[in-house]
Amino acid sequence: MAVKRANGFTIVELLIVIVVIGILAAISIVAYNGLQDRAHDASRRSGASNIAKIIGLIATERGADAIGIGSGCGSQGHGTGYYTGVYDPSKRIIDCLVDMGYPDAAKILDPNGCDVNGPSCHRSESRYMVVSCRKNGRPAAYALTRIKSEPQNASLMSELCDSGSVLGWADDARTWSGCADAVGNYCINHAVRAY
Repeated sequence: MAVKRANGFTIVELLIVIVVIGILAAISIVAYNGLQDRAHDASRRSGASNIAKIIGLIATERGADAIGIGSGCGSQGHGTGYYTGVYDPSKRIIDCLVDMGYPDAAKILDPNGCDVNGPSCHRSESRYMVVSCRKNGRPAAYALTRIKSEPQNASLMSELCDSGSVLGWADDARTWSGCADAVGNYCINHAVRAY
């Protein structure tokens, strides 16, 4: 008489399947996190480029200081600071761009949804900033952000602007590209020149 063998998986086979599924899940999570960072980086590059284009167009139409030094926009009205930052009594840079006829400027927001006026992402998280200064004695403006996949460059702001030419921000913006501590450092490592 033949003995019937029960169909099914052994405990060892089930454990192997569970381990394989766990390994695949771990790989997927790591790959997804990297993909999300790359997507945010791409969005920040695009946002900084679009901000720089709008500022460049305004400079072409109305002159270099229309959004820059003495414009009434940004920190102390000199066109420098957080793109969406509130600077009472000066206007936010984003509002200046919209008021000058570029409503699409209001759509350029950081992909992680941070509000720079709130405590959640003031310094170490990514955000857009604008700096108006002089480079080789001539007016210059840049849209700035932090790209996670790019290396830090602590001397970036010194490379972008002449010393002493950034108005409206503490320390001549030299610490913006620093990342050593949370006080006065913004980890900015990506700049797009507007003019």
